[in-house]
Amino acid sequence: MEIDKIERGITDFWTTLIKTLLFFLNGNQQSLFVSVIHYIIFIVGFYYFFFKSGPGDIFRVLFFFMVLLSVLCYFIFNKCFFTSIELSLSKEKNPIQSFMDTYFGKEVEGNVTSKIILSIGTIVTGIFLLKDYGFLNNFC
Repeated sequence: MEIDKIERGITDFWTTLIKTLLFFLNGNQQSLFVSVIHYIIFIVGFYYFFFKSGPGDIFRVLFFFMVLLSVLCYFIFNKCFFTSIELSLSKEKNPIQSFMDTYFGKEVEGNVTSKIILSIGTIVTGIFLLKDYGFLNNFC
């Protein structure tokens, strides 16, 4: 199927790039590095969005588009690219992946928890942006 080829190409590109940049680490360490980046982006990003940045901050717009792109990719490809890259780097589960499997589900493809969190995150950050730029001032 064509969509699978596109997904595989994107995953292979990023996997090769990470293997090249982090050549001094073994596959499981590379996978752990990507996992750390994967979750730091979202945890720190949401924290900064809600508690540190203010209306009109360009970070809010960039973060919204990153979350929107993530949810779109999840619905189009039915998987998370970060997770696909992590699994391409190492067949062993790293500690972060094991933790996420235990508490949020082991599904790589179509993980319902991830889809719900990303969907809600997109809606909430989008509402904040609409309010920031005056589109919801009359409603909220």
